[in-house]
Formats: sequence, C-alpha cells, structure tokens
Amino acid sequence: MVRKEALYQKAAERFGRNDDVFFLYVQKGSEWMKRVKEFERERALLRMDYLVRGICEREVDGLLDDPSLYKCGYIPKEFRFSFLDCRFSLLGEVVFGITEELYFTEEQWRQFLLFLQEEDI
Repeated sequence: MVRKEALYQKAAERFGRNDDVFFLYVQKGSEWMKRVKEFERERALLRMDYLVRGICEREVDGLLDDPSLYKCGYIPKEFRFSFLDCRFSLLGEVVFGITEELYFTEEQWRQFLLFLQEEDI
C-alpha cells in the first residue's frame, strides 16, 4: 500500500495532476507495464533458448507468436509497449479499459509512458 501511495505521489508531483481519473491511469498503467515487462523477459528467455538449440532466427520469431508458450500470459503485439509507443489514443480504453479521457498532449503521453518505464514496478 505504501508503494502505491508513493507512486501516486510521485506521479502527481511530476504531472501536476491529483484527480481520480489520473490516478486510475497510473494504477492501470503500472499494472500493464508490470505485465509487459514480465512478458518481454519471458519472451527473451524463450528466444535465447530456441537460438541456442540451433533454430534459425526467422523460425524463432514465428514460434514466439504462439500464446501457449508463455507461463506469464501472452500479450498480443498490439498491446506491447513497443507498438503502443506512438499510438496514444489506444492506451485509455483499449489497453487500460478506461473510458474517461486524460486529455494529454502527445508529449505528455510520451512523458507518462517514460514515467511508467522508469518506475521499478
């Protein structure tokens, strides 16, 4: 609980927002970022394992799209950080499941995503 409050406080100070909608984005964003980091870590380990076994890179990349390989849960390409980095309009409703809008500029969205990345969530 203390960790969540510290995250909210840090986000409020950095973005100058202290409202429920913003904190909902911080909460959902931190949960999403944690899942994405876990998925990417597992994906990298699987990739390395297949490459060590002598499977060519092209085949490995195809194999890694099989959701059944992942213990932590598969994240489709459209929901991964690398894909969403420039598609800010998808974050709220599609990724976080939030219908309220933050009304961030493109630069504010970039800063928000960087903030989520920088935090050791």
